[in-house]
Amino acid sequence: MKSSRAVGLYGGRGISPAARTVRTIQGVEDDTYVNRAVMHAKAVTAEHAIGEVSYLHAIGAQYKAANPEAAAAIDLIIGTTVTGIARSVSIFNAEID
Repeated sequence: MKSSRAVGLYGGRGISPAARTVRTIQGVEDDTYVNRAVMHAKAVTAEHAIGEVSYLHAIGAQYKAANPEAAAAIDLIIGTTVTGIARSVSIFNAEID
């Protein structure tokens, strides 16, 4: 039984070299768009993380001024939280690549 597929001018593929080039260019454009989106997501995530860390340090300074005896505990809480934020950002960056 013969195949009903028509053999085109370009070796049966049915797609011209020019069309393949256009598809390749479109693929590169799509990759570039995705790469820009990934870089934007990483930048926004890092920016928000920096804002959260700055806020934690500012609030920590206020709490330490109000209660100097608790300074060590406050530093421990802030340090642990900052480490958690850094770990989360690192995991996000690794997963998004």
